[in-house]
Amino acid sequence: MFLVEVVSEEATDLHNEVDVLFESVSVLSTSDMETDFGAHSDVDVDVELTIQSTWPTPVESMIPSTLATTAESTIHVITSLSHHKNTMATVPGSIGLPLVSDKSYTFYKDPVKFAEQNFEYYRSRTFCARFLNTPTIFIGSNALLHEVLQEKQQYMELGYKSFLEGIYGDNILFTEGEVAESLRQALSFTLDHIEFYKDIVQRYGMNFMHIPVIPHCIYKLFKQITTEICLSLFLGLDFTQERDAAETIVSLTTEHWHGIISFPVSFKLPMMSASSYKKALAAKVKLLEVIRVRRSDSKSSFFEKLHSAMSSEQISDDRIVNNHLLLFTSALVPKAIASILTSLTLELGKEDKLQVQKEVCSNSHLLDTYIMETVRLYPPFFAGRRIIKDKFDAGGYHFPEGYAVMYLTYATHRDPATFDRPDHFLPERWKDGSAIDKSGLFSFGSGSRSCLGQTLVVDIIKITTEILFSQCRVTIPDRQNLSHKWLPVSRPKCDVQVKFDRRQPQ
Repeated sequence: MFLVEVVSEEATDLHNEVDVLFESVSVLSTSDMETDFGAHSDVDVDVELTIQSTWPTPVESMIPSTLATTAESTIHVITSLSHHKNTMATVPGSIGLPLVSDKSYTFYKDPVKFAEQNFEYYRSRTFCARFLNTPTIFIGSNALLHEVLQEKQQYMELGYKSFLEGIYGDNILFTEGEVAESLRQALSFTLDHIEFYKDIVQRYGMNFMHIPVIPHCIYKLFKQITTEICLSLFLGLDFTQERDAAETIVSLTTEHWHGIISFPVSFKLPMMSASSYKKALAAKVKLLEVIRVRRSDSKSSFFEKLHSAMSSEQISDDRIVNNHLLLFTSALVPKAIASILTSLTLELGKEDKLQVQKEVCSNSHLLDTYIMETVRLYPPFFAGRRIIKDKFDAGGYHFPEGYAVMYLTYATHRDPATFDRPDHFLPERWKDGSAIDKSGLFSFGSGSRSCLGQTLVVDIIKITTEILFSQCRVTIPDRQNLSHKWLPVSRPKCDVQVKFDRRQPQ
């Protein structure tokens, strides 16, 4: 469908602006135009042709040769799907009707297939569809996402409030403006000045020395270790001396997590158990009580630093402090770290990488390249979400107010326009380690709302990896399915087993 706008400054009988819809541009010719508008050979007609379809094909290639410039008419081709005066293109795709056109089920069923099929259909790595019953622009272009997150963040807000605020309460994920900036300042200072976290990571990382020499499910093992690290770090929990309390808290964080990945409805059907979301809300209340008690009884330096940093930003509400501790101690953080550690270990456990296992223990830069390539190829979270509060333009497209932006981290990290051989694990691509190269990674977000704990997370991964491979030689038994699942957190589809053989002292 094409919109033709006819503008004549000389002929009042042509109207000042005439909008005519054509079913196909191929039917247009100079004679067709004369038929529709009337034969006015004595008048110059200025015609603006604006794409109104979702076709991704370049506009110029679709204009038939019969629409050449003539003495009677001048054709101006504008690559735009928006209204007459907007020169930005509308994102290809269709948002359809509420509910009936929603693509949420298709996305959740197989997000990789969903993305790739739409890329191919629209011949574009950016498209729109209705998702979570909201008109949504999906971004799989690395360059466009970089522009949107780095330069257009002020026009968006984080897109999780309607789904997660009930589970987490007020925290930095759901705030904007000056309040968000104050929270970022306080939390950044706190997370950047945790001197004792390395001791905690090393202490729990040394558990690898006591692992029986039998195959273990790698993801479950890392999830257990990272959970112990995070709860010890952020809650002051000692798993060796508080085993019963630890088991209770881990159980609550698991129940809380199930609410995060469930539909946000709190109900209980007769003769049936309560919904996962309702159970998660109950777990949240219990976890907040645990946090309150531990804050009052514990001398944890993390509690003290967080309280002091919040106070310096004039944030004195204990409820806000506790909600952030709930965020830090929830299963979200250890699952993300366990995801990266699992993917990294499975790559280093391949037969051609066995020698590299020892090298990464003594070569920090080499380990950095392996971590970056792991985060690129296997991002812990498939996508992120924003809500557009003020319209903006980026990458030649128009982003309307009220739309959501779903940035497909997995797809942007495999964008062939940015990465050579994007589906191959190539740590050497990061050997120069330039900031420009790193700016193409979005697992921790980007711009002013990037993950505050990125440095801490990477340090935990590095320390854990160094301890593991300095103590053990890791191998992957044959005949296992190593393919990934991507939701809610990326990890192997199956319980992949790995074997730890302790290294002999040299």
